[in-house]
Amino acid sequence: MANEYGIIVKDTSGNVVKLTPDIANVVSAGVLTMPSGLVDTNKYYGSIDLPGSDPISVSNIGYVESIYIHRFRLHATVAEHPTGRYMINFFADDAYTNYTKNLSTGVMTTWTPGDVSDLDDASKCDGVFCINSIGYWEKFGASSVTDVKIFAAMMYHVYDGGDSAFKDAYLIYTNGINEVTYAITQRRKVVE
Repeated sequence: MANEYGIIVKDTSGNVVKLTPDIANVVSAGVLTMPSGLVDTNKYYGSIDLPGSDPISVSNIGYVESIYIHRFRLHATVAEHPTGRYMINFFADDAYTNYTKNLSTGVMTTWTPGDVSDLDDASKCDGVFCINSIGYWEKFGASSVTDVKIFAAMMYHVYDGGDSAFKDAYLIYTNGINEVTYAITQRRKVVE
């Protein structure tokens, strides 16, 4: 069946083109509970199947997510300055499983922060400079897929006192982000 909608453009030579809107259909939407641990050889994601069994080009898929349940896990210390002012410092918490992530492969590695037992020992104090929730579609370089892999975690920008380096540490599931709301769209196929 020919598409009944669109704009027909003709030139003086008789060439005709029919312009149709590029509309996407929502193929999946809902709330995804993130996995409780690493999956697929030390990666982390929740998976949403796409319709059908044939791979779909990633250029034909749209993805939106909203993170609405997140938790903060860190040490807070309060120190009094000689002037009577108080300073609050935040440190990564060794009571929870922290991870670092290789962004090109998606592989996550356990990272153990210092235990904050001695504030004068840099190797025991990994300062937190920024905390934010992070979530995205994890494509792993694929050009077509049969499912959408969703990554979501709390990311801590820390200074690793033991390594004398800045790094991003992630907390997952109930120590980070437990659920995401998502919508996945697929570009409508135009039938001429």
